[in-house]
Amino acid sequence: MYLLRISVGGDVLDKVAQYYDYHWTCQGGVVEQDVMDELPNSLQNAISSHISGPLLHSLPFLSRCDEATLQMVASVLIPRVFMPNDCIVKEGERGVEMYFVKSGEVVVTSSAISVPLRVLSKNDFFGESCLLGSSVSGATVKASTYCECLSLNRDDFQQVITGCKQVKVDLANIVIQAKNKNSRSIRNFEKHPKCLRLTMEASSDTDADTKAKSTTPAMFLPGSLFLLLWSSFLLSICIYNAWIIPFRLAFDTANNSIVIDWVFDTCFVLDVVLNYLFIAYVHNGELITDSKRIKRNYMATRFKMDLISTFPFDLAAYYLFPGTPLIGEMLRLLKMFRLGRHFGTLEKLFLFLEDHHISLAGLRLVEFLSGVVLFAHWAACGFFLFARWKSSRAECEVLGCEWEGTWIQKQIEDGKLPIDGGATWQQYIRSFNWALPTLVVVVIGDVVPITSPETLYAFLLMAIGVTVNAAIVGNVANIVANLESDSSDFARRVDQIRSYMHKHHLSYDLHARVDDFTRYLWSAHGGNLSEDDFVLRLPYTLQTDVITQTRTRLLMNCPFFDYCTSDVVKALALCLKPSLFSPGEIICAAGDFGQSMFFLEQGKVQVFSDSKVLATLGSGSFFGETALFLKQPRSSSVCASSFCDIFELGKIDLFNEFRRRDIDCSEMLKLFAKIHDKNSRRNKAVHDNLSESRKDNTKLYKMIDSSDGTEEKTRAVLSIFMPGSNFRFCFDVLCTALILYFSVAVLFRLAFRPEDAVHHVSKFDTAVDLFFIIDMYLRATQFPFTKDGSVCTDKKAMLERYMKSGIVIDGLACLAIFEAVASPDSIPIRLLSLLRAFRIPHFIKKINDHLALRGIRISLATSMLSKIILFYALTNHWVACVWFIIHRYMERDIKFTWATSDCLWDGDPGSDGCLAKWDETLGEHNICSHPMINCYLRALHFSLTTLSTVGVSVISLFNMLCTKPHTYQPSSTSVW
Repeated sequence: MYLLRISVGGDVLDKVAQYYDYHWTCQGGVVEQDVMDELPNSLQNAISSHISGPLLHSLPFLSRCDEATLQMVASVLIPRVFMPNDCIVKEGERGVEMYFVKSGEVVVTSSAISVPLRVLSKNDFFGESCLLGSSVSGATVKASTYCECLSLNRDDFQQVITGCKQVKVDLANIVIQAKNKNSRSIRNFEKHPKCLRLTMEASSDTDADTKAKSTTPAMFLPGSLFLLLWSSFLLSICIYNAWIIPFRLAFDTANNSIVIDWVFDTCFVLDVVLNYLFIAYVHNGELITDSKRIKRNYMATRFKMDLISTFPFDLAAYYLFPGTPLIGEMLRLLKMFRLGRHFGTLEKLFLFLEDHHISLAGLRLVEFLSGVVLFAHWAACGFFLFARWKSSRAECEVLGCEWEGTWIQKQIEDGKLPIDGGATWQQYIRSFNWALPTLVVVVIGDVVPITSPETLYAFLLMAIGVTVNAAIVGNVANIVANLESDSSDFARRVDQIRSYMHKHHLSYDLHARVDDFTRYLWSAHGGNLSEDDFVLRLPYTLQTDVITQTRTRLLMNCPFFDYCTSDVVKALALCLKPSLFSPGEIICAAGDFGQSMFFLEQGKVQVFSDSKVLATLGSGSFFGETALFLKQPRSSSVCASSFCDIFELGKIDLFNEFRRRDIDCSEMLKLFAKIHDKNSRRNKAVHDNLSESRKDNTKLYKMIDSSDGTEEKTRAVLSIFMPGSNFRFCFDVLCTALILYFSVAVLFRLAFRPEDAVHHVSKFDTAVDLFFIIDMYLRATQFPFTKDGSVCTDKKAMLERYMKSGIVIDGLACLAIFEAVASPDSIPIRLLSLLRAFRIPHFIKKINDHLALRGIRISLATSMLSKIILFYALTNHWVACVWFIIHRYMERDIKFTWATSDCLWDGDPGSDGCLAKWDETLGEHNICSHPMINCYLRALHFSLTTLSTVGVSVISLFNMLCTKPHTYQPSSTSVW
């Protein structure tokens, strides 16, 4: 997420992903340095000696050192990982480290010739000349594969071998020998062009062979968009097979989609060909594009399973056994093996969506719950298969007798299925209504098993249901916790800060400033102040790649570093330390002896002296450079005028890097003196002009001082609308109360208004609609808000802020005022008022802020618990209303509904003792045979039990629209 937030290039993202893949494959994700840091120094030295000792003993220039010295050298070696094509040493740059190759291969090249000088592998070393002092590299060294190296810093080396002069002599001899060897190679190539030509031809032939092997035929790379779309398409086919094959096998439906099945099977065959010939893969972080290796890998891994799930066994059965299609359907079950192989496609798809800044919060839950529904679908098909198996052996001539002795017969007797057993979709709904509750809450659904096989199957499903239920509770909780872990941790930290401010009775303005800072920190940095931790865990080359795209440009915009080479700029960029400043915060003060300069990545700052603003700097600017080059106090102060992301370069880091590389900074000092003189003269001129503008009757005074008190008058008019005022507090509480009123009343009136009631527009509702129209006007033009720690009273800014927050929802909800002119038979326009329910969390937060300002603090846990209880109550209320709306408007001419079946003393459905009475003359039931409040409480009882226990309710789901766990038994708690 950090790399996405700073918008690095796709190449860098791919390299980081490949590095972590290699790191996980080779080291299991363990960071070697973290493990070493947990151990005492003695164990660290012992382990380092064991790992690096054989390598150090093989070095000729360390052959004269004793074990103690070698152990000290081993302790200062730093492990480094380089990816293919990473440049480790660049020709012409000053090096400060020597490298030892632990694994992999590196290629040494020179600009003097066009062929490699050497290829180094395990136990070889390079860059040794830098240990003797500053020297320019005479060759370029690149990694040709993944390479693990050990680096030895010059300063550490000099400190370790102090007193061992012979080591330096031996090292100098080795350096001279290496240079002579390279020089002889270059001279030989220059004197003997034929040798160079033959070498180049051999090299080009090798490259051509390698290229031919790796690119013939053309490869589809693992991370390509085509492969992602193709895998997603195959996953959809697998889900189709996993759904339709058990359904057809259980319900014996005619296979009218056999052509579609064969087309999909052809896609599987094509996938086998692609995987065998064209699709590259990654092994130990290395991209493999060689055709032979691809074939061997596929044959050794997934080919057997793909062959079993792709071979058209059903097609063979179709021609061999044309009269028994059941055999073909049973053989098609083998196609479902493919589903397990494509589960990884979802992760790849989620990563792709995450790369495009699409939230995965809902998708993770949908993924898991879809798996539960699919498993319930299989259970439903299996449950019906038992009834069908018994019915196939029944011999009778009476309609419906073939289902005798099965759960289908019980459903027919209860009136939930027609006498003939119903259509396929009706049978499936009843089966699924048994399977889902049985799996997720470990109880038998409203369908009761009758036969012994059905009962055994139900026991098995309930045993599995224990696991499924635990998985649902655990996985859903983990998914929600993991998805919101960062935000929860950040919210907890914010709550601790607010608790501290409340304890010390800090002002509302300070509360607002802290809130603004935390909002900016979350939106701009994901709530993390130390994002560098991630970058520092990457290999050095990847660090420089990331830094090049983010911070190097800041140094390149500063003319002082024009004389530095690119490697020096990258090294200095790694030394930059990030800081975050709030509006009004002093970054550096006049008179201080500074030790660093600053680079402004984002935001604005003001440079001032003696309360006079000398300059305003924006993104990409730098300031405070005087502290790096002169030992004198700062001449001006710099204050943040907005939230600022700033990088700080310390004097110690700068000159340490210059010292390590023996860089002459005289040209940089000359340029600094020139710019410093220019800035001093400019600041003096601005200071003099500002001083002149304060004198009466001067031209500058008339031009600059044009204040007429308009702003003060405007603020006086808006005083009752200021944030935190008593009026705003009462207004927000009233808005919350009226939104809750509409959230409860709108659906309740639609569902439970008396049958003979005449539709009319409530005057109170109209008055509330007018109130919310006024509310929209005030929030768009009259209600100031706090921004960057200060109160903003600009009307344009108010409107822009409101347009980004809630103006759309409020505008649509206000259309409910046209209820009077709407047709009574149309969908009630008053339902638009429910949209304001989405604004409830916003108003609850506002009320919490008002209460905190008045000395009443509500903790984050209490606030979240209150919101959960409130929305749980509202959801149950809405479900109860919709439940009764289904009975009232959609099932009016259906005799057996949940309301007509909810009877006292186990009465007949639709009789006088039921919740709703059936009228044979009219051919419909009434709305409610009891007071409406009783009907509401019964519907609310259903919603409470259904939402809390997934369907365990005494109210029957009698027909297909509202798909009776148990026949209602009266109790002392009856609501009538």
